[in-house]
Amino acid sequence: MSEITLSLNRFHGGKVFVTARKLNVSPEEILDFSASINPLGPPPGLKEYLFERFERVVHYPEISADSLARTFEVRWGLDEGSVLVGNGSTSFIYLLPAALGRGPQRIAGPAFGEYENAGLLAGCPIEYTIPDTGPPWFYSESALLETIKPGARTIWIANPANPTGQLIPKELLLEMARRVEGSDRFIILDEAFIEFAPEHSLVAEAPQFRNLMVLRSLTKMYALPGLRLGWMVAHPDWIRELGPRLEPWAVNVLAHEAGFYCLGQDAYVRETNALIERERKALLQEFEAMDSVTAYPSAANYLLVRIERPDRDAPGLAESLALRKLLIRDCSSFKYVGGRFFRMAVRTRDQNRLLMDALNKLL
Repeated sequence: MSEITLSLNRFHGGKVFVTARKLNVSPEEILDFSASINPLGPPPGLKEYLFERFERVVHYPEISADSLARTFEVRWGLDEGSVLVGNGSTSFIYLLPAALGRGPQRIAGPAFGEYENAGLLAGCPIEYTIPDTGPPWFYSESALLETIKPGARTIWIANPANPTGQLIPKELLLEMARRVEGSDRFIILDEAFIEFAPEHSLVAEAPQFRNLMVLRSLTKMYALPGLRLGWMVAHPDWIRELGPRLEPWAVNVLAHEAGFYCLGQDAYVRETNALIERERKALLQEFEAMDSVTAYPSAANYLLVRIERPDRDAPGLAESLALRKLLIRDCSSFKYVGGRFFRMAVRTRDQNRLLMDALNKLL
């Protein structure tokens, strides 16, 4: 086993099944704030919709999920051949470093650990840029322009950022894309949480650039982490180049059908965003009243929180909460964040109350 494989960070949230086994309880008894998933659950009617189509699992799915890709293109007014659909956006995170060339990979951190993992497996040297402002590590225009300076082949940027929830304005991202156009650098923009700030998405503009790829996921907004469905938008020349590199049948039949269904759920999306905005504001107000923690404003459906008590840290807090069947995301595995920070999803009022009561007792 290689040193690279041994060094990979595979620490993530969403460990409901592992926790349930440890506690000898049903997974349904675990309240998961560690994975930032829509607390309303999948769109209403999806379960029945998929059940009606369950018999389709006896057939192979489309080799490249082309019909779903075309549906995405029509929905966003994109030219045909601008979209690839995959087994979650993570499939593209692992595809792109090798496909774009094994040069240095620069990551705007703090960031999702799989960017680095994918680069390491592709043989790419890794470097990070980190704002010197400290938490919540907001990227100014000058700091962002520093990330696209020559010297890197691929540049990873998430908007909103994970785990900080910080948002980069659309016009600034477009300026960055213009500056790398025609160079040997590529911006990979991860919009996994952009449905919570949709006006800042670059999906519509991405096909106009040859040096920009935008990744999207149905996991967060539509509460489908177990189905695995994501898509990528890029210039059609790159879609033709990258498509054959995806494994055949990457999108299973039920995920494929779920994609069609979710695209028509506009009312559900509006309801979700109203809920998240309301509950995120309420949580921030509650945290402001606590001396033991500092919570930072966010554009996403999660909050980054720093523990101010010197005698407590995030790993210990996460362990104590897990015994109460409550999961948070210990952020000690995020590079440059450290063990005093945790991330929590914004959920419903009653669910948030359970976690806040536990935090007040423990902190």
